[in-house]
Amino acid sequence: SRLEGRCSAGSDRAKLCEIMWCGRGARRVAEPEALVSASLDVEVARQTTEEDEQVSAEMWKWFDPRAVGAGREPARATFFAVETPELAKAGAGPKGSTRFLALNGLWKFTWSPRVGSAPRGFERPGFDDRKWGEMPVPGNWELNGHGFPIYTNVQYCFYAKPPTIKYRGKDPRYNPVGSYRRMFKAPACWFEQHLEVFLHIGAVCCGCKVWLNGVQLGFSTDSKLPTEFKLTPHLSRGKNILAVEVLCWNASSYLEDQDAWWLGGITRDVYLFARPPLHIRDIKVCAGADCLLKLDAELCISGAALLAGEALHCELFPRGSESDPEKRVCSFDVPVVGRSQEVATASGEFLCKDVSLWNAEQPSLYTLVVASPETSAGVAEAIALAVGFRTVEIAHSRVMLNGRELTIRGVNRVEHDAVKGHVVSREAMIADIKMMKAHNFNAVRCAHYPNDPVWYMLCDEYGLYVVDEANIESHGIGFLPEHTLANDEAWGEAHMARAQRMVQRDRNHPCILFWSLGNEAGNGINMYRAYMWLKRADPTRIVQYEGARLEPLWSSDKVETIDMNTDVYCPMYPSPAKLKAYAELHEGSSCERPLIMCEYMHAQGNSVGGLQQYWDEISSYGILQGGFIWDWMDQGLASQANGKDIWAYGGDFGPSDTPSDYNFCINGLVQPDRTPSPALQEVKKVMQPLAFKAVDLSEGRIAVCNRYTFQSLENLDFTWSVLADGIEVQGGALPSRLDSSPGVWQEVTIALPRMSCDFEYHLLVMAHVRTDSGLEQAGQEVAWEQWQLEVGHNAAETRADAPLDQPPPSPLAQELSSQVVVTAGPLVATVELSSGLLSGLKYHGLELMSTPLVPNFWRPPTDNDYGVLLPKMCAGWRDAGRQAAVIHGPQVVKHGPVSTQLEVRLSICNGSAELAVSYEISAEGVLVSAVYCPAASKAASRAAPPRIGFRGCLVSGFEDVEWFGRGPHEAYMDRFQSARVGRWQGSILEQTYKYVRPQENGNKFDTRWMALKRRPEDSQCAGLLISAASGSRLLGVQCHRYALEDFDGPEHRDQQHVRHAGELIAREETDFCVDAVQMGVGGIDSWGSLPLPEHRIAPDECFKWSFWLHPIHPGGTTGSTDLAAQARSLRQQRMVDSQ
Repeated sequence: SRLEGRCSAGSDRAKLCEIMWCGRGARRVAEPEALVSASLDVEVARQTTEEDEQVSAEMWKWFDPRAVGAGREPARATFFAVETPELAKAGAGPKGSTRFLALNGLWKFTWSPRVGSAPRGFERPGFDDRKWGEMPVPGNWELNGHGFPIYTNVQYCFYAKPPTIKYRGKDPRYNPVGSYRRMFKAPACWFEQHLEVFLHIGAVCCGCKVWLNGVQLGFSTDSKLPTEFKLTPHLSRGKNILAVEVLCWNASSYLEDQDAWWLGGITRDVYLFARPPLHIRDIKVCAGADCLLKLDAELCISGAALLAGEALHCELFPRGSESDPEKRVCSFDVPVVGRSQEVATASGEFLCKDVSLWNAEQPSLYTLVVASPETSAGVAEAIALAVGFRTVEIAHSRVMLNGRELTIRGVNRVEHDAVKGHVVSREAMIADIKMMKAHNFNAVRCAHYPNDPVWYMLCDEYGLYVVDEANIESHGIGFLPEHTLANDEAWGEAHMARAQRMVQRDRNHPCILFWSLGNEAGNGINMYRAYMWLKRADPTRIVQYEGARLEPLWSSDKVETIDMNTDVYCPMYPSPAKLKAYAELHEGSSCERPLIMCEYMHAQGNSVGGLQQYWDEISSYGILQGGFIWDWMDQGLASQANGKDIWAYGGDFGPSDTPSDYNFCINGLVQPDRTPSPALQEVKKVMQPLAFKAVDLSEGRIAVCNRYTFQSLENLDFTWSVLADGIEVQGGALPSRLDSSPGVWQEVTIALPRMSCDFEYHLLVMAHVRTDSGLEQAGQEVAWEQWQLEVGHNAAETRADAPLDQPPPSPLAQELSSQVVVTAGPLVATVELSSGLLSGLKYHGLELMSTPLVPNFWRPPTDNDYGVLLPKMCAGWRDAGRQAAVIHGPQVVKHGPVSTQLEVRLSICNGSAELAVSYEISAEGVLVSAVYCPAASKAASRAAPPRIGFRGCLVSGFEDVEWFGRGPHEAYMDRFQSARVGRWQGSILEQTYKYVRPQENGNKFDTRWMALKRRPEDSQCAGLLISAASGSRLLGVQCHRYALEDFDGPEHRDQQHVRHAGELIAREETDFCVDAVQMGVGGIDSWGSLPLPEHRIAPDECFKWSFWLHPIHPGGTTGSTDLAAQARSLRQQRMVDSQ
């Protein structure tokens, strides 16, 4: 049609494209039908059985890459036509119209494991389906009792020999078929009004054939776009039988190799709709920032004679005011012109006045109501379209929206539901958008296919910029020109159809700023043609494609050579250094492509380390305009293992031969039930739309910059507070109202209180939403910043400690045959002579330690650790602490009136390092001091350990924790920006973050002290205070009611003992860690990139740290209940004893 704007193979652009690409080796198919048939015949001959021979001839089309569909209606924009303009204005929609019949619900269904075993003749009205079961529509078979879910990433679940299908498991002919039947009766008014009736199937995986009353209507491929069939010629007034056959995998599956579950079935809504003989078949609306509204429509007239002056009547209203004529923005008619006996067109434009422009921050929408002319029988229709006025363009090497430079704070989103698989409800979509907006996202990439139309409607309404991506990924074929399907003309129609039909469905949505040609599908003649068609069909949007590069593979560090078929440079998983390199090359250019990362920060497991470094670069260079984190949600499926609820991943379903890429589908910022990961908090903080800086903290002067693109700060309330040792001592609203425009800094002065040298002070400034707006609720936190305050000359006098009623008891040291036992008042500490480890700590007779305090150089591998083979590279460090050999000691080196000091030197990891440990024991507790030094001779040949510290285990009875440091969520060396310094508390059980696959978790970074408390307090000991000693570096600490070994895994993660967090079993004891350092978690990717250099432990780096193990007295004057005071007292005790 004219609306499609097809670019034929013979056009000048296509010829130019052919010449350019064929010079690089495009594969041309002289006789495509013969080649396809020949390859099919070979495979069929190899697989044929007696039952297959009867169906192979009629199924051959499934294995012809050029057979993309037949009998289906041309693609069109998403809309539903109701009977009258009044209904359209009232927002009646399908459910308020008599021209809609929902077919969702239970259908008669049978499942067959192979093509040849599917029932024959089931489409006939008289077929006996009484023994069949039922299947929900929409629904995935595998989650409703038929077959099993399969997860793979790059590899197909069948052998990559296009276009044939041969399953990778033991049964090569396994290729399930679902057969559906549904009886329905059409409303009588449809016949009385002579309406045309159509079937809409929202999505089918992976291809379908459709029959009505035994007559085949056609077939369709592309599992993420709708297919529609005209039913009128075959529709009966009484009972009708609709039959659908769904084949799980066919030739088109080679273009659907997304990193996701392979699930079959009808996955979106199915319904019938009726239209008058003269109806709007398709409509295109373009509304720019110049306020010019353009309309281009195609009408079906079915031979009806058009009267002179026939027109589409159009009215524009602000969203929500459609029923108020006083608020109508404009009204105009668009003439209808007949083109043939079947087709008419209508084109027009109108300059609107006083309209607000659409953007994600202020998503101003309007409703365009379009009414068609009446038929001779007086039947008409009307549609309501959401319209957003905006213009997106690239100008001077910047992506611009409405004339302003954009910064994309984006995330990739896969359609996924933990229970329903690929069936996602409207409520779930709203929940996603609400969380995204609350965590400072402004953009989403539909990964890697067109989403349910409802998603785009919601993004229009609530404000998210969208990359709409064609359902094209052939990752498993490879990217070389001689291999990729993108460069094979036999697959040209399949590539083109998927791009075209996406655009034709979605082009009226203002939220869509970018079209994407697909994902990881190579490059070649087919992608060139698709790009050129897109640029011609829709010049109002930007087209992107990550695969548009001359190099077959991308690099994390090197800038690729960008090919012609992308408007932006959209690399995958670049390092911050690569961003900087590109920016330094092109920042000053006005004709280079802006850079927007299509994927970065692979959020698999405990990840997203180094995000701040990315945004430091983005904030420094205008040509770097943000990116999309991979990805939003862990694609786990609700299941059970060992009687416990789990989130299942690859390898958890099917027989042992099921293809699987294990837990690579678990890489989201939220878990399958939308439980936020700690990394999501980091994303929110780093991407916050405000910038803060300290101007002069001694005078309380700070500045705030508005980093929104369009809105001012008028709807934000700002508060401040001063914290002393993590507790707020003073605060309030900022004295000056901040209402600056985008890009503007505004300074404010805060009257700070006097401060005492006894405390550590921090200034916290926070911004919250003032009033409810869209999905934002009043009081919702938007941004914050915190600074440590220096105690200056105006500090209050230091509080003098009360004199002791009596001197502390002198320690008594006893060297036994295997131990040194030191008694100091109520405290008894034991050090093993054979290992040099602190093995016991009693207080008032209660033993606190279940196991010795052991040097620790290992962490349970994260998914990123597995990606760089860290469990193999660092294998020697796994048990290095337990296997440490005593070089010297332990021996008493000092015995004074207050404390006794023991020292021991340990050889670590077969002489790779030495650890010198000192235990200074007094009635206050044990001061542990340690110095770690790697051996210079082995530093270059051995990988550094992932952590350096100690681990221990406390006896049962410890239930709660309080700490002064960063929190409340976990934080690491490269992911701590979102964890502010304060006093935090909770149960010990809550301190474990249960990543879907258990791994390193729960770290508390920059910790001053942590108190592990017993509940209820007993008469012997209230808990254990672990505090950094005076002069020591801040600590990394953890506490868990799970054994650390339960988080751990062997060299290969698929052999892990506890594979799912749901299988973890809490125990009575408490494991804890006290670290000098732990390497960052990384996040550039999860398959080869280490954390950034500044977030690693250098092989030749020495570390020195010290901490107190201080039993907490259950009450009274001897042991203060103020934990901060006790921590300060410990430092003073150390100083007193040193004197």
